[in-house]
Amino acid sequence: MTHATSTNIYFDRLPEELVIQIFTLSLHQRFPGQSLRQLRIGCRAWKAIVDRTSTLWSLIKAGDSLRHIRDAVVKSGDAPLNLTLTTYDADVIEANDFLEAA
Repeated sequence: MTHATSTNIYFDRLPEELVIQIFTLSLHQRFPGQSLRQLRIGCRAWKAIVDRTSTLWSLIKAGDSLRHIRDAVVKSGDAPLNLTLTTYDADVIEANDFLEAA
């Protein structure tokens, strides 16, 4: 038995709520789409957990890929969306401008 396999056996015994909390804490705040892609390729069980956990999909950055934004809007379900546009200008960004940029 390899170390990775033995580690997964213990991780798989964790309650799903704890796994979701670990995944939530592991999301990179600047690149949530990339973090979700990495979690989804961990194993089939992780992919299933990520895909059905709407709160993991609720963080959307304007710089995310269009595919991720579309997936996130659908998979976030009823969870409130957190839309973020990072700008270094002092100008206020209107919601419509943000959505067009995304």
